[in-house]
Amino acid sequence: MNSDLPIRIVSALDELTETQLRQLSRLIWEKLKLFNKARHLSELSKFNVLDRVFFDHHGERVTGTIVRLNQKSASVITDERGDWTVAPSLLHKMHDAGEEVEAFVEGEVIREQDVYPGTSRNSPCPCGSKKKYKKCCLVTVTKTR
Repeated sequence: MNSDLPIRIVSALDELTETQLRQLSRLIWEKLKLFNKARHLSELSKFNVLDRVFFDHHGERVTGTIVRLNQKSASVITDERGDWTVAPSLLHKMHDAGEEVEAFVEGEVIREQDVYPGTSRNSPCPCGSKKKYKKCCLVTVTKTR
């Protein structure tokens, strides 16, 4: 068996009982889940709410705006008003050559995007997070000074 593992690890495995191997397998599985979660977070960190993005669906380019970043995916409202949940590995940021890209930081509010029209700012968020709407899905965009 060709292995990149050090010989001492391979020989130590030969000495383990079935119960010990099962425990080791569980530990390895948990570690792999942590790596997977870190990869998802890394992919999601490339995007922000209100980013214009596109992705391919059956060979067709679909464009839209990110309205929410979930734990493993992004919620996108497409230009055709469809709602999609897309893995970040499939998303690409749109950069139009003639369009100036602004950076937004804390400062003067220039607009709010109402993701759930008709919901008041202080009511519970319709997404089910139990947070106030203004602290959850109501997206406030601020302008750079």
